[in-house]
Amino acid sequence: MHASLNELEKRIIVRLVNDLINAGKVLNVDNGGDSMELPAFSSCADTVLNAMAETDVEHLIVSTRACPGIRSSILLVYGNGIDLISDYGMSLHPIIEPIFAWIESMPEA
Repeated sequence: MHASLNELEKRIIVRLVNDLINAGKVLNVDNGGDSMELPAFSSCADTVLNAMAETDVEHLIVSTRACPGIRSSILLVYGNGIDLISDYGMSLHPIIEPIFAWIESMPEA
């Protein structure tokens, strides 16, 4: 995770990645380069977090080990503060919605 992120965005990213992994998802990061940032999808939060926030905009690619060909994504726009999660696939709504509620309950929000 890039060192220049503000604390609010760091908290959101950590919660997002952990909630997705706890829901049985595997993750990769696409920040617009020629390939994804990790050589394979990962369920290790530290591995995913270390690959994130190297650009201002990126997609967190979400899949499962059982169905690796079926993917969804979350658009992250850094610098947007509480609006960091800018868009996401609707199949992720049950995981993302509690995160939005948590964000709205923050004193910073």
